[in-house]
Amino acid sequence: MSEEKISKKGGATLLEFDYNLKKYDMDILLAEFPPKEIPLDALTLKIDEDFRLENIETVLPQGILFKKGDYKYNPSLGDFGGYRIYVD
Repeated sequence: MSEEKISKKGGATLLEFDYNLKKYDMDILLAEFPPKEIPLDALTLKIDEDFRLENIETVLPQGILFKKGDYKYNPSLGDFGGYRIYVD
């Protein structure tokens, strides 16, 4: 899927390495703007417990670990905003 299609319809970016932070990240992009009546601080994506995706083709042979935490909505990602999640 091309990046243009992802940004217009929502989805997730490929796993990327942030050389400044020395961590992998992926973006979850929204397919439309959130309703304006919802305050930005209420758009937090919560991951209740760590979980690992395994047995997937990736540059991380041990799988991807998503860490428990609160991920703030970032309006500058994609066309409609989204969430950047750093993974181990």
